[in-house]
Amino acid sequence: HYVQEGKFQIPWTDILIDELQDISVARFKLIQAMRQQRPSLRLFCVGDDWQTIFEFAGSQLAYIRHIENYIGDTTKISLDVSFRFHQGLSDLSSAFIQKNPSQYKKTLQALEVKQEEGNGVTLVPYQREQRQEYQFQNQQSQYRYQQKLQYQCIEQLLSRIEQKYILSKLTPSSTETVFHPTKITCLILARFNHLLPSESQLAIYQQKFPSIHLRMSSIHSAKGQEADIVILLGLNKGEFGVPSEKASRLEKYKPTFEQFPFAQERRVFYVALTRAKKHVYLMYEQDYPTLCNDKQRQSISETSHSVFLEELIREFTVSIEPLVDNPDVPQQSQSQSQFLSFILRKLRASFNRIAE
Repeated sequence: HYVQEGKFQIPWTDILIDELQDISVARFKLIQAMRQQRPSLRLFCVGDDWQTIFEFAGSQLAYIRHIENYIGDTTKISLDVSFRFHQGLSDLSSAFIQKNPSQYKKTLQALEVKQEEGNGVTLVPYQREQRQEYQFQNQQSQYRYQQKLQYQCIEQLLSRIEQKYILSKLTPSSTETVFHPTKITCLILARFNHLLPSESQLAIYQQKFPSIHLRMSSIHSAKGQEADIVILLGLNKGEFGVPSEKASRLEKYKPTFEQFPFAQERRVFYVALTRAKKHVYLMYEQDYPTLCNDKQRQSISETSHSVFLEELIREFTVSIEPLVDNPDVPQQSQSQSQFLSFILRKLRASFNRIAE
């Protein structure tokens, strides 16, 4: 109102709007009022419709897809080079997000041509002990059990990552690597904050795997972040899965512009995939236990993992590396002992050369 009534005079000739995909209708109205007061005002907008994931805060895909309806004629320039991930991950994530016909169509080129196996995506299923059906007294007891199981499986996966990206690179001639070990970054993501490990548990992981710099975040908070490795938790069906069925139930109240199933959740998953520079590990529990009555159980699909995983398996080349039923935590200790033994051997060789 201050702008419309002339109580505030626009002093600028140019305005830069970053993260245009996150803009809300209230902010658009402010921009429109500014241009009405000063028609010569020029806008430079930067955004990615593939990352429109803040509808709960007022953003809508239509604002960036049909921006000319809100600010008039525009000139569009496509930024089609990825400086983060390799071409395999670029091709997979781009094809996945463009399943929704409402998204802009574009082809991304990655500066890093070298690809990892499975296009840089690995599915990591794990099962409950002895594959038996658990009966939980309440949701809290189920959550505590699943949390403990997940903690063990994350540790086993971190051990695999350490072996692949750190220990396997060590050779008898890599003295410099021993004394100045290479570190990799790893970002642990979840659709909701309560599914992430606790801060104390993350500190335990960090102490056990000092060569991996660990961080964790919800997917929404991870926008703008990156890491060599991404571990995405909870790729199961349900309210707290990916896609979140809780969030998808709200889509029927959205404007008619976008009716593609799991449209925003697909973009949320895309954001998670594209935080990685090298590889994404998608963790999910097989035979996912649910608290429901017999009538509800009949309506549940036989598969308990995410529909997005089914799509990846069906339409893309991805790797699948299951974790064992009882995660072998000592396996990590074995890799650490191998690493320490290697360092000791190098130290002995160095001391022998000095003695000679």
